[in-house]
Amino acid sequence: MGFNSKDGTLRRFDDIAGNLPLLAETNTKNSLWQIHLQSSSGMIPLHIFSAFLFRIEKVNSGYMKMTWSDFREIDHPDFEVVVSVWLDKNESVAKWKIYLKGVRGKEIEKVIFPKISGLKDLQQENLAVADWMGSLLEEPREYMRTNNRDYLNWAYPGHLSMQLLMLYNPGKTGFYLSCNDSLAYRKNFGIGLDSQGYLSCQIDNFPEYNISSDTYSPNYEAITGILKGDWITAAEHYREWAI
Repeated sequence: MGFNSKDGTLRRFDDIAGNLPLLAETNTKNSLWQIHLQSSSGMIPLHIFSAFLFRIEKVNSGYMKMTWSDFREIDHPDFEVVVSVWLDKNESVAKWKIYLKGVRGKEIEKVIFPKISGLKDLQQENLAVADWMGSLLEEPREYMRTNNRDYLNWAYPGHLSMQLLMLYNPGKTGFYLSCNDSLAYRKNFGIGLDSQGYLSCQIDNFPEYNISSDTYSPNYEAITGILKGDWITAAEHYREWAI
């Protein structure tokens, strides 16, 4: 993985073993996170480009910390967003955590994180989703174009029996997204299709409203990885954590 040192955009997400970059080179204006704040005047959407200040810190060779601050669209000068990303020492995955500070008195409708955008077409793609007993959608981009859909999502708890999705070409590589939430917090897993035909994969997190709290961070970590295989591979990988 590689991040832009000026704004924190995700610029690289490569399958090193297969020498295959998964992101388009045009992936320069896509935000890793989006926050929907409710106010008296309506919903205020925030993203990484809403911040006037950004800093990135390389904690060690496998750990990055990024901070966005100075959001002039809202009246909380101490509001900031901190994202930590680190490589798991025992697995070929990355773990993601988001932390919001300065949210007292603000109602957070939704925190979209992580949002991995600009995913290139892997050709002969399949999308595996643990929808009830499991769903396998062939050529998801074509399905979304044909049905005039730019976003699909699945709720957990609800239709999802496992908190994961995987976009893959069984003979090449695959992108895996999950989380290690053992307490069944409400969330959606989703995919989006942009005007250039690139896919995004994301988790929509729904915080509980607590007027006295000044911080928010999900009680779990998001997990991304590159796996070679199919839906069985994804399920086996998820099982290692789930049981």
